[in-house]
Amino acid sequence: AVHFRRGDFEFDASLHMICGCDEGGPTYDILRECGIVDKVKLLKPRHLYRAIFPDFDIRVPQNNPQEYINILTKIFPSERKGIEKLFNEISKLYYETRSFLYSKPAVGIQMLYLPIKYPGLFLYANKPLGKMLDRFLQDNRLKTIIAQLCGYCGLSPNKLAFAYFSYPWHDYLYNGGHYPKGGSQAISNAFAEAIKENNGKIILNKEVEKITIKGGIAIGVMTKDKEEFFADTIISNIDANKTFFSLITEEYLPKAFTKRLNKMEPSISALQIYLGLNVDLKDKGILDYEIFYNPNYDFESQFRNFIEHDNM
Repeated sequence: AVHFRRGDFEFDASLHMICGCDEGGPTYDILRECGIVDKVKLLKPRHLYRAIFPDFDIRVPQNNPQEYINILTKIFPSERKGIEKLFNEISKLYYETRSFLYSKPAVGIQMLYLPIKYPGLFLYANKPLGKMLDRFLQDNRLKTIIAQLCGYCGLSPNKLAFAYFSYPWHDYLYNGGHYPKGGSQAISNAFAEAIKENNGKIILNKEVEKITIKGGIAIGVMTKDKEEFFADTIISNIDANKTFFSLITEEYLPKAFTKRLNKMEPSISALQIYLGLNVDLKDKGILDYEIFYNPNYDFESQFRNFIEHDNM
């Protein structure tokens, strides 16, 4: 999360809104455990986002799924039952997934009881979002409207797992999204402050050349200038290919794992433009925090075009 300034303009490099920030939510608990929940002020915009389509202009409300259902059924009255069933199914899957992720038994042990204890998660784990939308809804425009946030997952509805899409979608819609006052850099600064308060040290501008492996376990990293750092836990925040094939290399990897990595396809890339305007958008009637503009209702063709363009 990086916040930077150019002249009189301030820009956020990546962060949009954060879910799970209400007291008792997973993000709130993480911030509290890290000692920074009181160091960051989280703001809640009136709407989650605005979605503009050829025929519709929709603002998705915060913490009010029923209002969103009402908005959708006003446009698609014959779809009310399907919309309600879909929302209920997503809610059940959300609570099952949360229970699975945060319960005390190890994940490996829970997997043995997955079909019995978490039937929804077992059923939908590998089902694509597109198939689930087809199951409950008829109008393709409505399916696209509900699937608006799939772009953040980097996959089209027919490739994106329903379970993967449902968890953050439910959390944002039902529990709301927050934005840190002062931009995403405020969170980074708070973490940095907490690390220093606990006698930690932050080292910047050090390119890592390799992850050190001993006895099949990652024990440290070596930088490009041959400095070594060791730790009990090593976290790589870059893509899987570079992590395993460049920083670790195949000699340390199981063949089945390497084969699986080689079969993976890269997702879409993103073009980000930081634009400073000489007008106040509020004076132009634009009060929305985040706006999606959709030229059509065909996310599948949009994603295909992204991939084809990336390969040109």
